[in-house]
Amino acid sequence: MRRPPKSVIYINFLPDHLFLEPTRIWTALKRAEDHGKITPLARGQLHEKYDRTAVHLARRDHILRAAVEALKASLRALMDDIPEPWKIPETELGGIHYRTVRGKHLFEVRDSALFAVDSLLFEFRAYLELLANFVYGILKGTDGAPSSQVTLSSGKRIKILSKKGRLQTHSFLLYLCDCLSVGMDWYQFLSEHRNFFTHVGAPDIAIEDLARPPEYGFIIMRVTIRDFAQADPRDYFRLSEFTEILKGVKKLAVEAQGHLVRLLET
Repeated sequence: MRRPPKSVIYINFLPDHLFLEPTRIWTALKRAEDHGKITPLARGQLHEKYDRTAVHLARRDHILRAAVEALKASLRALMDDIPEPWKIPETELGGIHYRTVRGKHLFEVRDSALFAVDSLLFEFRAYLELLANFVYGILKGTDGAPSSQVTLSSGKRIKILSKKGRLQTHSFLLYLCDCLSVGMDWYQFLSEHRNFFTHVGAPDIAIEDLARPPEYGFIIMRVTIRDFAQADPRDYFRLSEFTEILKGVKKLAVEAQGHLVRLLET
């Protein structure tokens, strides 16, 4: 049996500048109570039920930002280790010419970069899972939740709840994007690649030689690609595309908060 610690030192958690500010939702709920839109009992139950989710959401927000910085740092380290392009000899295989770099330290920083990519894909999705559960919970508790099946503006019909009444977070996030006029491309991109790297394969990385003097971009691959002109576009993406995911996550959180506040305060 695990023995409880005898002495513990905590690190204080004071969240700041969050994508979605839970305190703003609690304030809006109190105002809704003051105006008779919900009962004190209903407000108390919502706060008690979703307060821990709100804390987790805030912690994920901070971890997500740390994952972004870790990726930036690993890419800087990788760039520092890449020789000047004209010093890298070419290899020919099957009529395709390509350049390969190697070295123990280079392998180490490569693996750090891939670890950061994998972590960031997970953190994006983990944050969105919490966001979906929090927003739906508040909507349901204030009679603002969508029906179990909805039709998106595209005409596509999706199920928000399973047959057992469980929230389908993927469908609800699609509904939120559609309802709040947040573009879905970034979310579809995230879902596709995160699912692949979680359940099917592992990421590999290549260096895109962009210009002279040396300027590099980074490409994440599902499979080793020698000829990008013939490659399936689904098999790779540029790390610069992560910027669009971050923008999408932030916009969705901000718009969801605004939606909840308007619903409660008007």
